[in-house]
Amino acid sequence: MRLINHLVALMRTLALRLFYNLPRIPKALPLSTLPPIPLGQRWGRAPSAPLSLWPRVHYRYITYRDAPSDLRTVWEPSRFRWARPEDFPDGFESWRKANPVGIGPNWRSSLEVAVRAINWVFLLEGANKLLSPEAKRLALRWLVAHGRHLLANSEPHPLNHALGRALGLFVIGGYMRVLPEAESWFRQGSREFSSLFPMAFLPDGSYAEAAPGYGAFALEMGLIYIALAREWGAKDELLNIAVQRGLSFMADLAWPDGSFPIIGDFDNGGVLRPPDTEYTAYLKELAEIAGLDFPEPGVNRHYPKGGFLFMRNRSVQLVARVGDDPDLPGGHTHSDIGSFALWMREPVVVDPGVYLYTGPGSLREELRSETAHNLVWLEGKPMHIRDPLRPFTLEGRKSPLFSGWEGESFVLRHDLFGPVTERRFSLSENGVAIEDSVSQPGPWRVGFTLCPDIVPEPSGRGFTLRGKAGVYSISLEKGSGTWSAERAVFCPRYGEKSETVRLVLRPEGMAWRVRFGLI
Repeated sequence: MRLINHLVALMRTLALRLFYNLPRIPKALPLSTLPPIPLGQRWGRAPSAPLSLWPRVHYRYITYRDAPSDLRTVWEPSRFRWARPEDFPDGFESWRKANPVGIGPNWRSSLEVAVRAINWVFLLEGANKLLSPEAKRLALRWLVAHGRHLLANSEPHPLNHALGRALGLFVIGGYMRVLPEAESWFRQGSREFSSLFPMAFLPDGSYAEAAPGYGAFALEMGLIYIALAREWGAKDELLNIAVQRGLSFMADLAWPDGSFPIIGDFDNGGVLRPPDTEYTAYLKELAEIAGLDFPEPGVNRHYPKGGFLFMRNRSVQLVARVGDDPDLPGGHTHSDIGSFALWMREPVVVDPGVYLYTGPGSLREELRSETAHNLVWLEGKPMHIRDPLRPFTLEGRKSPLFSGWEGESFVLRHDLFGPVTERRFSLSENGVAIEDSVSQPGPWRVGFTLCPDIVPEPSGRGFTLRGKAGVYSISLEKGSGTWSAERAVFCPRYGEKSETVRLVLRPEGMAWRVRFGLI
């Protein structure tokens, strides 16, 4: 059996070499012009895993199961987001020698192939004077190999993966469209991207995968497409409308300092965005290049399709997950219905974030569970069914019983734990009240993960919270219960983790109210 598998792998490899047979590139190949989209300006701090840990086999044999390391940390350096034009000649040469066409993990995902190729296109333009004619022709031949790979490998994954593949075909094809096969990639990529993108952002503007970080990633793709389409004569007004809806959602999401609160999966990914650049600033810059406006945020907004609530005034801002649609993709969703993040002069209550997706020590299941989020949970009863062997699935998702405004408060009711749970958010000038009630006795628990910069000190019926920008309070205003301060993990960026404090309330009775306030 082992010999048969080896022969099959060898035949696949030979077939790949024939399929990707790198074409000869004419010495005077006219290439399309590119808009002035900013590239890597700093070296990123993205974690990376050694490529040597992975077997040098046909990419279809690379799987998430029994992974020797997290695949995402292998892929990120190969996206070339970190590179400046002067880094490209040496970076490209070393990469191609370590990654033969079709062999190894860097060919496993069409999204990764597409993002790498898009970066190469822009880096090639910037590095034009640094490359010899032969080196440039070699890079163009490898771009053709990437285009052929994308053509042959459609993405079964929804939305961002399929969008990335379509954008890759569009960009490679548009840049080299003087070649007949590249012209066909350009047209196919344009057609697929234009049809897929309006599905990514729901009618209310929220992102369909319920992970705003991935929504920012999709928006970056949309803005790159629009900027190139203006340059290359492939405008699409319906796509412009979908992008503008998404920009409104991102404007409402952003904290006052321009950063995003982490909700659901966020791996700090991007297409051309330098890894150390905040997404809000980069989206504003791209929107200007694409000829679109980045809107001002609203005050209190509910996005019912995507299940998001935004509340803000001059001092306080709250972002909450208040719904779910089981018919939408849920690969990057967490068990976080009813959870929230809170800003009061600075981040105070935070989502735990994402450490790694796969591999040993990933913390994947712990950090997407209900016990890691800022919500009410029933001990011993999971909100969803999670399978460690399927790190991008949640079973048992369903819509809430009610999610909407009642007067000036926002109310969420769901029965994801069996008994009905109600959470009421009420914002005031100097804080926010979180009022909970349940239909059956517990044991219930309520958790609040603090930003690592916040230091809690026991005080009365709660805690004084000392931060870098101010002093705050959390107190049990209604009902009774006992508090504990527990160690927790917070991941500000993908692959990074730090220790923080999680305040856990063990309520007595079936109704209670907790208030966060400015001091």
